[in-house]
Amino acid sequence: FGKQQLSQFLGKRKEFDDQLSDVFSLLAFSDPSQSEKSSLLEIRRREPVAAALNGAILAAQNQSRSSALERIVSHTIVAQEACAAVAPGASSLVCAKDFL
Repeated sequence: FGKQQLSQFLGKRKEFDDQLSDVFSLLAFSDPSQSEKSSLLEIRRREPVAAALNGAILAAQNQSRSSALERIVSHTIVAQEACAAVAPGASSLVCAKDFL
């Protein structure tokens, strides 16, 4: 099932082909922990793998790789840091990172 669904994304965006190939190598094993790419299953690696896969799927569908909320939070943090650099203390009442 995974190969059928994911293979449609191969070749559409070169930068994602390597990640998709890694995913395919995991799918080829009945026990993915025996794959040469088994390190991708470690807890610390799952988030980047999921993000890369989601990014490949979204890019193939010409959709943004991040949600509107993620972009707003990112812009708010950058704006707050810029304000703090210009006028230290002026933005000290609110810290966007406290809400993450």
